[in-house]
Amino acid sequence: LTSTADITGNCEGAIQVNVLGGISPYNIVMDDDTLSDYISGLCAGSYQVNITDALGQTTSATTIVDGATALGSLSNTKLARVYPNPTNGLLYIDIQDQHVEQPIQVQIFNISGVLVREEVISSANGVHELQLLDNMSEGYYTLLLKSKNEKAVFKILKN
Repeated sequence: LTSTADITGNCEGAIQVNVLGGISPYNIVMDDDTLSDYISGLCAGSYQVNITDALGQTTSATTIVDGATALGSLSNTKLARVYPNPTNGLLYIDIQDQHVEQPIQVQIFNISGVLVREEVISSANGVHELQLLDNMSEGYYTLLLKSKNEKAVFKILKN
């Protein structure tokens, strides 16, 4: 999978699927049931791709469409602030006023796009402590926050 960043925050990212192995033709299905090996107009976030070959063998992969390469927020969001960044393992997720009391899905992906942690948070005071797992090595991670109506993607450095 090859992804193109959504640098402007205007949902201009893309994913290209190149299948190696298996028997063609391939059935390629993305998160939203799009049947294509190329999809554009994607916002920053995590996307699941499922591939089935002519013999019915299936595989799936997750890729992340980044919004930028700098640390911090990769999307123009009013959902939350995440700090400190870089972190030694403890992050604070400051849920903005209009989203307090809403459940927020938290997903953390490693540099390879593999989901390493997932939970749902809701914080009455708007600030939630997130202790990164001890088994998470130093390096870059992508933090995806999803509320009912909004997504926010952050690039996090654990040191």
